Amino acid sequence: MKKLTLFTIFAIFALATFAQKYDDIKSAIMIGKIDEAKKILDKKGNDKFFSKPEGWLIKSSIYSSMSLDSAMEADAEKNREEAWNAFEKYQEMEPSLKLLEDQMLKNGPFNLYASYFNAGVADINSKNFVPAYDKFKKVVDLSDILIKHKILPYSTIDTNANYYAGILAETNQKSDEATKYYTRLADLKVPGQGFVSVYQGLVRYYALKNDQANFEKFKAIGRELYPNDDYFTYTLLDFALGASGNFNEKVANLEKLIAANPNDYKNVLALGEVFYDTLNSRKEGAVKPSNFAELEAKNAFGAQKSQ
Repeated sequence: MKKLTLFTIFAIFALATFAQKYDDIKSAIMIGKIDEAKKILDKKGNDKFFSKPEGWLIKSSIYSSMSLDSAMEADAEKNREEAWNAFEKYQEMEPSLKLLEDQMLKNGPFNLYASYFNAGVADINSKNFVPAYDKFKKVVDLSDILIKHKILPYSTIDTNANYYAGILAETNQKSDEATKYYTRLADLKVPGQGFVSVYQGLVRYYALKNDQANFEKFKAIGRELYPNDDYFTYTLLDFALGASGNFNEKVANLEKLIAANPNDYKNVLALGEVFYDTLNSRKEGAVKPSNFAELEAKNAFGAQKSQ
């Protein structure tokens, strides 16, 4: 039989004693006595308590519950932020997130997810789209973690969270970020009339990027899911002409399209028509642009190329 040294015995005792520091507060969380758990945290929440990842997950669990408490609504934003910061600290200390298997603590990140989701929807309803987007970015991150650890009952992604995040990113003129969320949905071919804007957004994004491969890819998916929607019959030329009513922007779009597809004469003809309609406008009181001579020379050159 292996002998236990005095040091080994002391170390085992110390670990057992330290573990007990968390038991009472976890028990209070488990039975929903958040006020009691908060009092214990305030008393024990020293450097030693937070030297283990469990301490940060406990703190996140307490503050996320508080952020959902209607009696503490005035402090909801502050409590959500405390819970998020504590959860981030927990992730840094334990990247495997193994403690999410603990039945007493697994509801903490779920409550944080629910709190951000509800607050994000409230921001949308109040037309506060910037803070709403900030919240839904966190909702997506949390949902991915919860799904991976089988706390949320979804097999792939939280489609609603990704939809809101994408729409809000686009609303806040962050089209590159919107595309990230939209692509996750489109790759799964998420159906339903409510999601048609996802596929339209991807088609529009890649049209304006003159990325024909992705344009055709997502247009085909859109046409498959929404066969009666004319949006998925448009060409790159249609988008170049219709993306803006501004003459200079329209010319810029067409010139990019011509540069990407130099052998497609239809694009050159379309550019010539745009020039002609502007330089020879029949609208009453139409004013020629200040760079008329330059544009007329461009138009003549384009006409020669198309012949």
